[in-house]
Amino acid sequence: MAMPAIKVDVKGAVVIRTSGAEFQVSAKSYTTAYLLKGGERLTLDQPVTRAGPGFSRPYGT
Repeated sequence: MAMPAIKVDVKGAVVIRTSGAEFQVSAKSYTTAYLLKGGERLTLDQPVTRAGPGFSRPYGT
């Protein structure tokens, strides 16, 4: 079993990784959690990106 790893990436985020999960805490304190399964990083936490003026996001997406 691998030991948990903690590192700081080039963008200043703190990344904490275990054998089954990864947590990224951005420099602005936004935390994203990932489940590591089958070589993929799965998350329900996707940051919203803005497409520019007038951008709207449908309810529930």
